[in-house]
Amino acid sequence: MTKLTCHVSNCINNENSMCCRPDIKVEGASAHNMDETCCHSFGHPSDCVTSGMVSNSPSAQIQVRCDACDCAYNQNTVCNAERICIDGYGAGDCHQTCCSTFRCKSQS
Repeated sequence: MTKLTCHVSNCINNENSMCCRPDIKVEGASAHNMDETCCHSFGHPSDCVTSGMVSNSPSAQIQVRCDACDCAYNQNTVCNAERICIDGYGAGDCHQTCCSTFRCKSQS
């Protein structure tokens, strides 16, 4: 499990910089820097009304599935970083978020 800090304050899953989901998915299959990644699990507050999303209790430890093939922390589509940070203050959708812990394998 990875320690997650989330700075996407308007995500429906964020509570006190922790995530209320049991897991998240970071996308960015062809990413070479953090700005080319995003938290696919981002939920806009209006999504709660339309999809009936139900939140769990917030947790700092979370399973992180990762699609960023060139990230140094990606091990068989699972993030093995000890801790990560998801950024995207004021994000309106998942593409305005990023995994600021992303490190390109070729730059490690």
